[in-house]
Amino acid sequence: MQGPVDIKLKCMTTQVYRVAKERFGTMKSRRPKPQQTPNRRQSRMEQIRGELKSLKKAYMKASQKETLGLQEL
Repeated sequence: MQGPVDIKLKCMTTQVYRVAKERFGTMKSRRPKPQQTPNRRQSRMEQIRGELKSLKKAYMKASQKETLGLQEL
């Protein structure tokens, strides 16, 4: 191998890759793992947070009479 360093480096890397590909082959792409579903505790907490959020919105939009009832909740 004669010539500048960059040519030698390129030639060497292609040779190494080719030999490794012949011996070991290429890896097949893996299938992505299915997305996990939340457990019961997590889904319950999410539901409770949604209820609190909707109650806060209702409280902010409510009139004076409705506010008293919503304060108890």
